Amino acid sequence: MSDCHYRRLATSDGYLVFESTPGTASNWDAEIQHGSPPLALLTRAVEDLYLDRPELRVGRLVLDILGAIPVAPVRVRAWVERPGARITMAVAEMRTVEGAVVAPLLTPDGCIGVLSAEMKGGSEKDESSQALATIFAAQLATIVATPPALPVKAVAQG
Repeated sequence: MSDCHYRRLATSDGYLVFESTPGTASNWDAEIQHGSPPLALLTRAVEDLYLDRPELRVGRLVLDILGAIPVAPVRVRAWVERPGARITMAVAEMRTVEGAVVAPLLTPDGCIGVLSAEMKGGSEKDESSQALATIFAAQLATIVATPPALPVKAVAQG
């Protein structure tokens, strides 16, 4: 058993880069990670956003695994999507060192999922690819979101 799941390597383009250790491996395939270590690393990234706000606690975590996560170096970043005095929403993402662009599907009610697109040749680092994914995710969120309930009007009969 490994003494740690990840070893921090560096910082690159706003991401923290970690080496995945064999302790992250799935029971079914030693080449891919079990779901718990990535959730733990992303949780830590979110918690680190609020080190100066000890009155806030993590109330809910949602992890969308959109494909196999290799036991390989990964990049992690987290940001505050919606700041607030008492309630905030933070988003964290994990990417392999190369390969995918990810954007949250956000609605007024919160994050309802994640858009992920596999990219070839390192183009996921390109700002235009990231911008396009963000725009597409925003449009997709309007389609898949649950519409607000319409108010019910009472009709007087008489």
